[in-house]
Amino acid sequence: EEIEKIKEIEKRTQRYSGIVYAIEYGEKIKIGSTTKPYERVRTVARDIEGYANIKIGRVLVSELHTNYRENEYFLHGKFSDFKIRNTESFNIKLADVMDVFSNEQLDFKDESKKFDNDILSLLPRIGQMYGKTEQEEIKKENHDPRFSPCHNYLL
Repeated sequence: EEIEKIKEIEKRTQRYSGIVYAIEYGEKIKIGSTTKPYERVRTVARDIEGYANIKIGRVLVSELHTNYRENEYFLHGKFSDFKIRNTESFNIKLADVMDVFSNEQLDFKDESKKFDNDILSLLPRIGQMYGKTEQEEIKKENHDPRFSPCHNYLL
């Protein structure tokens, strides 16, 4: 049931958005970020169960946001004294991470529209680089310039 909720979040993941997660396993917490939460939780569960023979417990998943990597780094820094060397795992309780989430210490931004507009503003320059005909072909071919091959390259 919880995995299905995570799968639904993944379906709604936008082009620039991701989530921060905390996975409880044994006495440890793994903190990470991803744009594909369902796949990531399944992979982590398989790895932990396979290598440590421990089943995962509760999973804390943030809302979708564009600064998910920054929030992951913030959490890693916040709990750095409890970090298990060479891992993304910490000797903390899930409640510790939940406190950071609920006390508004994380800033969940949605700048996806800004990113789209930044990319769209580059189109005239792309047209100058490739010539007007190529730019028109890209628009015609894709019906949305944000999904042009140039767009992927510029990211």
